[in-house]
Amino acid sequence: EAVESASKRWLKEVRRFEAANAHGFSKSFTLAAVGWLRFHNALHEPAPEYPFGDLLPEFEKYISGPRAMAKGTVIHVTNSVALFLRWAAERHETFETVMLVDVLDHLASLRERGLKPRSIASKAQALRTLFKFTEASGRTKSVVAIGIPIPSVPRYDLGPKGPRWSEVRRMLATPRGSRPTDLRAHAVLFLFAIYG
Repeated sequence: EAVESASKRWLKEVRRFEAANAHGFSKSFTLAAVGWLRFHNALHEPAPEYPFGDLLPEFEKYISGPRAMAKGTVIHVTNSVALFLRWAAERHETFETVMLVDVLDHLASLRERGLKPRSIASKAQALRTLFKFTEASGRTKSVVAIGIPIPSVPRYDLGPKGPRWSEVRRMLATPRGSRPTDLRAHAVLFLFAIYG
C-alpha cells in the first residue's frame, strides 16, 4: 500500500505523463519498487490466504520433498492445484466435501475456456497427485484420485505445421514496393518458401 501511494505521488510530481498512460506508469513503478524492496529483504508482505487453510502449502511441501519433483514442475503443479482450490472454494466450505464430480466439472470448464488436450492432461495429473496426497494423509475419505481421467494426448500433432502451399503462392504474388526493405522481405519469403 505504501508503494502504491508513493507511485501516485510520483506521478503527480512528474507531470510529463499523459493521463491515458498514467495507469501503466503507476503499475510499472509499483512492480519495480516491490521487486527492489523484496531483493533487499525490506518488503513486508502480508501472509497469503489460501483456500482450505494450509492444504496448498502442505501439498507444495509434499511434492518438493518426498516426491522430489523438479522446481519447475513444483511451480506448475502448485499453480494448477491452486487454480482448482480457488474454484472449489467457491462451491464448498470444506475440502472434505469435494468429490470427483467437482474435479470433472473443473476440467470441463478448462476445456470450455479453450485449453488444449495437453494442458488439460497436465492439470488432471496435478489434481490426481493432489488427491493421492489428501487420501494418504487422511484429509479426504472418498477415493477421488483413481477416478480422475487423464486424457490421451497424441504424441505427434497431425495438424498443419505451416501455411498451405496455395497461401504461400498468394503471399508471394502480392505486389511489393521498391524500397530495399521491401525487396529484402520478398527475397526472404522466397527463401522460406523454398527451404521451409
